[in-house]
Amino acid sequence: MMYTADTSFFIRLSEGAPKAIALWHEIVEGKGKLAIPTAVLIELKNRLLKRNLQEKAEELILIFENSNKIVLVPLTTDLAKKAGSLSYTYNMTNFDAVILATAIETCYKNVLTSDPTFEKASKQGLIHLTTL
Repeated sequence: MMYTADTSFFIRLSEGAPKAIALWHEIVEGKGKLAIPTAVLIELKNRLLKRNLQEKAEELILIFENSNKIVLVPLTTDLAKKAGSLSYTYNMTNFDAVILATAIETCYKNVLTSDPTFEKASKQGLIHLTTL
């Protein structure tokens, strides 16, 4: 399966949520692939620092950078333009719109999230949600 990660996936993973852990093992064991928008790194680092989980943040980012099953997707001009349109259309934050645009553009359309913001796009068939 090909997934795109919202920041909430990693927060749930750091909290030990069973579904997030199972999906993470699927990916790191090579049964799935994961796209991570680089914007997620900003949110992830910030949120884990607020929870005093600096080491966990650094550990995850190192795994992202060294895994052949994980693709860090940079924010390009085209992706930013698409995200801007999606942000307006779905009334979502710019960060969430970057995640949505990344899922659409990379065809990693299974979004790992616990954020209801993506539900409208899912109902319209743009993505599939894997809720945590």
